Amino acid sequence: QDIKIPLVHNKVSNKWKSRGKLKNAIRVNEKYITLIYEIQDEPKRTIGKVLGADQGMLTTLSLSDGQTTPKDKHGHDLNTICSRLSKRKKGSKNFEQTQAHRTNYVNWSINQLNFKGVKEVRLEKIQNIRKGVPSKGRKLSHWTYTDIKTKLIRLSEVEGFNLIEQDNKFRSQRCSKCGWVHKSNRKGKTFKCTSAICGFVADADLNAASNHETALCSLEESKAWQNHLNRTSGFYWTEDGVYQSK
Repeated sequence: QDIKIPLVHNKVSNKWKSRGKLKNAIRVNEKYITLIYEIQDEPKRTIGKVLGADQGMLTTLSLSDGQTTPKDKHGHDLNTICSRLSKRKKGSKNFEQTQAHRTNYVNWSINQLNFKGVKEVRLEKIQNIRKGVPSKGRKLSHWTYTDIKTKLIRLSEVEGFNLIEQDNKFRSQRCSKCGWVHKSNRKGKTFKCTSAICGFVADADLNAASNHETALCSLEESKAWQNHLNRTSGFYWTEDGVYQSK
């Protein structure tokens, strides 16, 4: 027997209706009815801007053109949501609701960013994020950077930009203005270049995003890298090479 379900379209469903066709099928579970739209992938752009992207706990995503994800209308960001999640009992109704809040916030916050005219987004590749930080492990364990990557993959298919993951080694400690790399350059959300000839100050996530945009030379192929320069003693990292501090 057919069941007729009345639908009232909202801003989100109208957006997908404008981009594709609502299929004659739905997914049903105990709590939700999911509508399915058939959307054609947008052709990947070959002309346009290249943006670097840095993921974070306080700011979900920072782009090298200065865009950052905002807090929602209730003042929540990914940090506050993960803090609430760390206090919830796993398997409880509150835990599941807060998980859904986290996913919804990630999707919503990235939707606030403008990717028009962008041909490529260079995203930092994150690995072993919890290693060496046992005191922050519980909250950090709820920071699902895979949600951010998954959202960007879906968005790239709709918006038509290429998503590239690249190694983030040393990029958060590198000054995007002069190229000086030192461990003490970044402290939390603040970046301050410790080079005597620079002193550049910026939001740490935006500075890292700018470093992902820049086409830097390969560290592994650099002669200076083979001489064991590191972020503690400091070195200059540019598009042309890696240089020891003078």
